[in-house]
Amino acid sequence: MKIRIVYCEESREDGFYRGDGLSLLVDDRILFDTGDDPEKLRGNLSRLGIDTGRLEYVVISHDHNDHTGGLEAVLSENNSVTVYGCPGFSIGLKEMIESYGAKYVMLNSFAKISKNIYSTGEMKGFYKSCFISEQGLVLSTAKGVVLLTGCAHPGILRITEAVRLHLPVDLHMVMGGFHLRAADEATLKDVAKNLKKMHINKVGALHCSGDNCKKILKDIYGTDFIDVKTGDTVQV
Repeated sequence: MKIRIVYCEESREDGFYRGDGLSLLVDDRILFDTGDDPEKLRGNLSRLGIDTGRLEYVVISHDHNDHTGGLEAVLSENNSVTVYGCPGFSIGLKEMIESYGAKYVMLNSFAKISKNIYSTGEMKGFYKSCFISEQGLVLSTAKGVVLLTGCAHPGILRITEAVRLHLPVDLHMVMGGFHLRAADEATLKDVAKNLKKMHINKVGALHCSGDNCKKILKDIYGTDFIDVKTGDTVQV
């Protein structure tokens, strides 16, 4: 199973659009989040040689523009995809998806999406004094279980523990946004050490994780820290 970094703040080479958002592609058929802009998403998918008509599912981690902004680029070219969201997402997002004729499914709890692909279901987080609904994408791979997160507003440790309750095996990798850009050093070290104690083999932090988070994770994980950028492919 392969994960391609379609969109984030940094790219490995010139020619990719970059910005404050996130989009990951699993096996060229499942898009996890869509970045913040439809033209940027469309451009990066094209550069990666991805035909949006081949996409089967779009999983939205949470209802913020830096994760939903590119969704119309997919729906305008392929309305046969199934879009997975959470009950706490806005009515406006639901109506936009359905206006293109696409199927919209809201997941309340841990659920199977496709063979070896799961959602954590809706988890509640807190952002700017408001509750926010978020889900993670879970992959059962040849190397073990992989958790992908959009921003991890409910807390990266809490999301990881929730996955372990439903799939009671050690996770091979956690990758995505950790929402720790503003965290102090003590908090960052605590998170990194606890991920290590959970026997998670590899971590890849991007988007809202922050440079200090990446540095501390790299200090603790060494070569098992994955430095991922737009255009990269991670094989699991």
